[in-house]
Order: sequence, then C-alpha cells, then structure tokens
Amino acid sequence: MNGRGRRGGSRVGWPDTRCGMLLGRGRAAWGWTIPLLVAGVLLGLLACGRLAIGLKAIGEPQQLDYGEPIIYSQAARIPDGEPLYQPLDRPPFTVAAYTPLYYKLAAELQLTVGPGFGPGRGLSYAAGLLSALGLVWLAARSGGSLGSGLLAGVLFVGLGFPGTVPWFALYRVDLVAEALSLGAIVVLSHGTSVRHVLLGGLLAGLAILTKQSYLAAALAGTLWLWSSGRPRALLYGATAVALALAVCLAQELTTGAFVANTVLANVNPLNLDELLALLVLLAETLGLPLLAVGVWLVRTRPWRAPRSRLLIVYWAASTIQLLGLVKFGAIHNYWIEFAAMTAVLAAFSLASADRWLRQQWPRLAAALVWLFAANLGYLASLSVEAEASGLSGAATLTGQAPTSDAEFAGLVDLVRRQDGPVLADPLDVVALARRPVYLEPVIFAILDGQGRWDPAPLVRRICAGQVPLLVLAIPIEPLSEFSWHGQPWWPPRIMRALRARMQFSEIRAGRWLYTPAADAAPAPAPAAGPPSGC
Repeated sequence: MNGRGRRGGSRVGWPDTRCGMLLGRGRAAWGWTIPLLVAGVLLGLLACGRLAIGLKAIGEPQQLDYGEPIIYSQAARIPDGEPLYQPLDRPPFTVAAYTPLYYKLAAELQLTVGPGFGPGRGLSYAAGLLSALGLVWLAARSGGSLGSGLLAGVLFVGLGFPGTVPWFALYRVDLVAEALSLGAIVVLSHGTSVRHVLLGGLLAGLAILTKQSYLAAALAGTLWLWSSGRPRALLYGATAVALALAVCLAQELTTGAFVANTVLANVNPLNLDELLALLVLLAETLGLPLLAVGVWLVRTRPWRAPRSRLLIVYWAASTIQLLGLVKFGAIHNYWIEFAAMTAVLAAFSLASADRWLRQQWPRLAAALVWLFAANLGYLASLSVEAEASGLSGAATLTGQAPTSDAEFAGLVDLVRRQDGPVLADPLDVVALARRPVYLEPVIFAILDGQGRWDPAPLVRRICAGQVPLLVLAIPIEPLSEFSWHGQPWWPPRIMRALRARMQFSEIRAGRWLYTPAADAAPAPAPAAGPPSGC
C-alpha cells in the first residue's frame, strides 16, 4: 500500500518517508505532524508521571483510598475460613460490595506474599499495564500503525486516571476487571473461531465476577457476533453469563447474603451535586478525545468495517458504568472502561483525519497543550506521602508532623492488642491489625438514614464501655458534624453515643485516640428511638 491506506479510516498505512512520522502521510504532513508529536510527548509525560506515582504508592503503608482497608479486611475472611458475604444486620457491620474474584486473588496474595496493601496494589498496577498494552495492540492492529497504538496507550494512562494517586495503584477491584474485560475484546478481535469465542466468553464472565458492573464485554461481544453468526454469539454470551451466574448463585446459596451485599447495599441515594463535579472532571480529562471520536464517527462512518464495529459497540456498551456517576459516593473509577475505549477511538480519529487535520492542526495542538496544562496539577506533587498524610489526619488536620512508618506500625500493634471491637476512621489500622472492620461508617450512615439498619445494639455496646478504642483522623467534635454532600459521614446515633462515652486519650501516629471515660455511667441506651447519648 506504501502509505496510501484505505479510505474510511479503518486502516492507515505507514508514511512514505518512513522516518520519524508515526501518523500522517508524506512530506506534506510535516507541518501538522510536528506539533501533534509535541503534544503527544506532553501526553506521554503525563502518562509517565502517573506510572511513577503509581509505583511510589505501592509501598505506602497507610491507606490511599477509603475503600482499600475495607476490601483488604474482607479478603482476609477467606484464609480465616469465614464466609466472604455476611448478613448486614449483625456485626461486623461492613459491606462486601463486589463479586468475589478480586477478594480471592487478594486473599491468596495475603497468604503467599504477606500482609499490607502493597501486594494488592501491585496486582492492580500489573493489571493496569496489561490493560494499556491491550489497548496498544487493539489500536495498532485495527488502526494500522504503531503510532495509533502508542497514542491510545498514553491517552489512557495519562488522562484516564485523574486524582493524586492513580486508580491503577490502589487496592481496588477495577483494574483487574478492566484487564479481563479488555482481554475478551482482544481475543474476539484476533479471531472468531470456537476457541476464540469460548476464551473470550470466559474472560468476559471473569470480568463480571471481579466487579458486577463490568457487563460491557459480555454485551458487546454478543451483539457483534450476532451480526455474523447467531450460534457463536449465543455460545459467547452463554459462556460469560453462565459462569457469572453459577458462581453468584453458589455464593447466595451458601451464605444467604450475596445479594444483600452486592446489590441491595449498593443502592445509594442520588447526588446531583456530586454528579456535576464529576462531569466537569470528565470534560477536563476526556473532553478532547471524546470530541475527536465524535468527529471520526460522523466523518468516516467506521462501523462498516467489522473490526472497527466491534470496538465501537464495546465503547458504546462501556457507557453502562457511567450510570453509576449519579449515586452518592461515585468517583472517577466509573469511567475507566469508557476512558480505555475512548483512547482507542480517539487514536483512530487522529490517525485518519489527514486533510481535515492539516487544516485544523493549530487549534488541535493548542487544545492538546491546554489539556496537558489542565492535568498538570495532578503531577505538581509526586509525594504519595502527602496524600497519605491527609487521609491519616497528620499535618493537614492535626497540626502534627507526618508520621513515620515505625510510628504507624506501633499504632497498628496497639489496635491488634485490644480486647473487643475497635472503631476507626480511616480503617487501615483495623484492617492491617487483622481485626474485623466492626463498623464501616459511611455506608451504614446511608443505611441508617434509609431505615435499613438498626444502630441500637452497637449504641448499647458503646454505652456499656465495650468499645475499648476509637481511632480517628480528626477530633471527634468536628467529625460528628461532618457530612459529604448532605450525607452524614457517621451514623448520627453512633456518633452521639461515642461523644457521650469516649474521652480523648492521646495522639499517636497522627491519629486521635479515644478510650471509654472512667467516670461515664455505663448504662445501656434505649432499644428504640434516637438516643441523645448514653
């Protein structure tokens, strides 16, 4: 083809010059290729910065996200011989919110590698790298050039993970689900033999078993195969669905609490204020790639090519997860899968824009530079310890110097030696001490507000002095008034009981420690009604 390519953008050949230009055609393209490559280098710096921060985060002993110690503690149930999914109406009051695969992988890492958040974060990091390589392969194979693949990779890593610490370096389920979901699409893109269909369906089913909202690969693969042959579409869909349903049904039958944890407890109230902020963040990070995708879809109609059609259907199906942005507690992990496929399609758009791009390159280059500047704030500090300090209450909230690893380990040991349940926020000291998370405050504040959980038994334990230690990142007085978008951070009746019964003891490792007051009457709280204290 010698650089001519095919019209319609389904494939783009190498440039005639064969030197230095990964996108474009011939010497005439130098005028717009050089600014585009400069912008690509800037995006590459963003991606490298994300990867560097992620590596640094893996070794941080404290939690870097609210959900990390919750997943860690629940995964620890498996080697201890406890059911992963437990009833929510009795202690420990915590929700195993996801399907079981990541929990089982994390439990195996706890046994074979050792304690701490590092092994699980390393698993997420490896899954993130694998996902990026899968995108490079998809874009290079379908777009026809290595340049398309590399651009897709840097767009995904550089723009798909806003925040101080990238999501692919957290002890969370999402990146393993993403790697499995993308793996299913990579297999189908490689071939549609029975072997490919079965393997793809297996990977799509495993993605659902990692996080139940990862339905896009199963749905998109089935729809795409249906247009070329119904038997293979049915085989693919049945493999994915049967695997997921069999495991989920077995969990419900053996525990009686799978649906309550993974479905009912995830029905959070809507929060439009939070949604608006997330949509602004989405526009700042993925706005320009989405614009490029829209232009590409309108100008080239790429769905006429079967391989491009698979990726477009998968991209459209990935919008299912965006529905989660409307609920309380949503964050940018809901668009990881959508960001991945947006990166691929945006790379196709830039690789096939030829004449239009030559006319628009000044605006495009300026927009890419603006995009780099808008995201540069996330790289202003490469110190993961700064993020951990904010979460642990050190420096920013208590006026104390950032805690050392030895001080934090001493606090964990103190928690480990307590007799009776320990309440904490953040929960990392409890999880790392291999104690059950006795109360997950935010979700049970929601359940309490919805009338779906009765805090009276726990209130009685607090008032009776049966909670020996409370560990907080900020003092109990401001914490008792704290809310997030109108939602109390702690169940109000629990917090009133804690304020009435617990007294300040000391600050250790940047955390505020409270113990039962010696002069407080240990009378139990009433069984019903909103107690004003103990």
